Amino acid sequence: FWQPQKKIGVVYAFNIRLVDLQDHVWNTPEIVRPEGWRFIPGTDHWPPDKYVMDQYFVQPITGTPPGKYFIKVVAFRQDNLEELASNIIGEINIIGPDRSSFERIKPLVDFVDNDWLIWEFLIDKTDVVSGEGFTVQVVWNGVEAITSPYYLQLNLVDMSNNKVQSTFQYEIGVNYSPKLWKLGDRIRDQYFALVPADLPAGKYKWLIELIGPEDRQLGSFVYDKYFEVTVPDRLFEPPDDINEVGIVLEDLAILSGYTIFNDFNEVDKSIEVTLVWNSSANLTESYRVFVHLVDELGNLISQSDNEPDEWNRPTTGWLSGEYINDTHKVVVPEDLNSGIYSIYVGLYNPTSLQRLSADGFDDGYIKLTEIYYSND
Repeated sequence: FWQPQKKIGVVYAFNIRLVDLQDHVWNTPEIVRPEGWRFIPGTDHWPPDKYVMDQYFVQPITGTPPGKYFIKVVAFRQDNLEELASNIIGEINIIGPDRSSFERIKPLVDFVDNDWLIWEFLIDKTDVVSGEGFTVQVVWNGVEAITSPYYLQLNLVDMSNNKVQSTFQYEIGVNYSPKLWKLGDRIRDQYFALVPADLPAGKYKWLIELIGPEDRQLGSFVYDKYFEVTVPDRLFEPPDDINEVGIVLEDLAILSGYTIFNDFNEVDKSIEVTLVWNSSANLTESYRVFVHLVDELGNLISQSDNEPDEWNRPTTGWLSGEYINDTHKVVVPEDLNSGIYSIYVGLYNPTSLQRLSADGFDDGYIKLTEIYYSND
């Protein structure tokens, strides 16, 4: 049940996810409504202080292993998919493994004389940019008498299958140990990886290997979908005509400067803020950028909150010494009163919500500038 606290000027959408402690998603991607569900209007038509009933049917994906999972609700803007908020509203326990899926098909891969089978292998992205994250999903067949760790190794190779450009290795069954598997179980594993920031642009193939005890290679196959990497145009000199600030954030990045453009037309009143970041290191964490418009009483009026450059330049794709232009559009509410407003910015970890502290701003809440807004 939703209850708007005031009139909502934009259209928000919602989704329900079944997630684990690592925030991996374990439900089917399509939104399924239960029988008898009634259509609800967009949030821009919701009356304040009334309740809106929103129903979902959540289906775990095939091969979801036994364990504890959490029901997570996510709200996001429908026009640009910018996440507004998310929250855990409940939990469920899956008490037994999947034993009925994939019954009438042949295994995708047969390793080491039927002891290890793969029923499904998926990489969720085929076109990526430097530093972008991607997820690998594998549905294994249950095996008996596992006493040592086994590993899945992914090798990114050139189109001739010759040169290995990058390697990713994962222990199989970290969340549900293979020691608990039985013959006939279908167990899905999920693995997360990042495209290396220094990986050259181009088209690649995946060579997949099963690695056993004593680092023995027990089998391999080539995934049949290409992986194309796009590398952004990189700047290693600061851009001209910016307001320089030079604020250091934990020796990881420098906010070199910014520009602001106010577009207060009758149709879409907004403030365009371009931040210029200078990377001090090759970052291994993905940070998000916030831009807040705040009134004189400290109330948050509007914001932009996403990965740099509208999700196109994740911090994990920054190279040390590089300058990154990061533009944000902050929408001004129609009924905003005339007055002086402040713009605050910063970087934060989306998992822990912890901001990076900065020179002169220990809480990571950097006051960039003040602007005057007239509603005349």
